[in-house]
Amino acid sequence: MVNHHEAFIYHQQQFDIATQLDSQAIKARSLGGLGITNHCLGQYQKAIEYYTEQLQMAHLLGNLNMMINAVGNLGLCQYQLGDYTEAIWKKIITRLSKQ
Repeated sequence: MVNHHEAFIYHQQQFDIATQLDSQAIKARSLGGLGITNHCLGQYQKAIEYYTEQLQMAHLLGNLNMMINAVGNLGLCQYQLGDYTEAIWKKIITRLSKQ
């Protein structure tokens, strides 16, 4: 059985360690994990906050794959919240970025 609350704790620990080590790449990855766990828990607004922060960090790191994943996850959250226009734009951006 999946325990999203426990997963959240592990991702938070990863974020804390990355912060102590000043590892921006690991910090950005952990933000994605925090976003996913909130997404799975139905906490879409909080997930959007994590994905947005991950997107900003991925941009600064020049990590295109992470940027694409963050944008796609943002689109999924927007869709869950009923903001279909925003979700469609996120999907378009993600597809264009992969070409």
